Amino acid sequence: MSLDETTERRGSERQDGQFPCQVVIDDVAYEGTTRNLSLGGVLFTPDGDFPQDSLDKEGVVTIVIGDLPYDAECEVVRVAASGVGLRFLDIGDTSLEEVIFDFINAQLDDL
Repeated sequence: MSLDETTERRGSERQDGQFPCQVVIDDVAYEGTTRNLSLGGVLFTPDGDFPQDSLDKEGVVTIVIGDLPYDAECEVVRVAASGVGLRFLDIGDTSLEEVIFDFINAQLDDL
């Protein structure tokens, strides 16, 4: 798969970033950290086990960036040994969208 195909499939620029994170699915909270994030979603590394049957379920993710928590509704799109893929359902015009945009731009400026 080429880089262009990967970028097109994801639809959003992803950048490495480790931030404290909590995912709540079916009223159960899972703590961990982000591995990378984009305006489309986040790859989450849970501190413990994450149920495989959570795939396609919706929940809420809270990401702490700069000591401030940001919440977003999400859908679990992947559960693998490498992490849990979460797709944001709608972060348009939110403070989370703004802080992720600023983070990604800062990372790209450092390249």
